[in-house]
Amino acid sequence: VLGYTDNEAYAEGSRCIGCNICTQACPASLDIGGYVNSTAVHDPGQTVKIVFENLPFPAIIGRVCTHMCEDICVLYDTGGPIAIRHIKRYAADKFDNYDDVLHLPKKKFIGKKVAIIGGGPSGLSAAYYLSIQGVKVTLYEELSVVGGFMRVGIPKYRLPHDVVEKEIGFILSQGVEVHLNTKVGQDIEFEDILKSNDAVFLGIGNHKPRMTGTPGSDASNIMHATEF
Repeated sequence: VLGYTDNEAYAEGSRCIGCNICTQACPASLDIGGYVNSTAVHDPGQTVKIVFENLPFPAIIGRVCTHMCEDICVLYDTGGPIAIRHIKRYAADKFDNYDDVLHLPKKKFIGKKVAIIGGGPSGLSAAYYLSIQGVKVTLYEELSVVGGFMRVGIPKYRLPHDVVEKEIGFILSQGVEVHLNTKVGQDIEFEDILKSNDAVFLGIGNHKPRMTGTPGSDASNIMHATEF
């Protein structure tokens, strides 16, 4: 699916009436009305800044977010809801490097160290917001790549790997130290991590699928979407 052109994004953003009811349905509490408006006035950079206030994955959620915000858009029955997800994608795709728009100041080390176990969305989010505040972050990931289910569970046709790598690369560039192929409790002891850090964030995720339990769902020819 192709993203919006400039004119398409401006036109779609201009349909918004600014009620911001959509924010009530957003799990990340993004200022949706704010970034839809900034897109409408031809300022995708501001759109990216607003998203980054709460979430460091504008290009990713611009493709795979479940967009519950659109379900309660007041324009739903009068021309269709604002295409909020596509607007995020449009703005994020305008920048190859978010440094060009965020201009984050380099924070001095504040003397605190935090270990993050799990390199999925929550772990990476914690790593980003801690790092930009001057905290030394060390991330431990069991797999050979960082990204969690975003990287290994979503098909490339829905979420291209270059998009994931772009956003992960930006987060890690803030000074995050990463240890791949490292299973806590096996390759390194949890107690050792506790001793060498001021805090530990657990973001281990859950990649195990859950079947519906309906009759026949356990048949040999039934495959869960995760396995597929």
